[in-house]
Amino acid sequence: MSNWRPYPRRADSTVTGDLWQLDGIGDAHHAPRPVLVWLPPSYHADTLRRYPVVYFHDGQNVFDAATSYSGE
Repeated sequence: MSNWRPYPRRADSTVTGDLWQLDGIGDAHHAPRPVLVWLPPSYHADTLRRYPVVYFHDGQNVFDAATSYSGE
């Protein structure tokens, strides 16, 4: 995760666990945008555990109520 950086949390952030951001993901048909990856609080403690993966194509309201347009 060399190009990933920690998500810039605001003072009123509601993020739990680790949220990482990779900027500038796009191609000839899609404008560059950030990609966010959330890791649960126990992710680094149990390296043998497997976690399910969920992909959101429009998930700006998923991780942090502080940056959600609806506050949810």
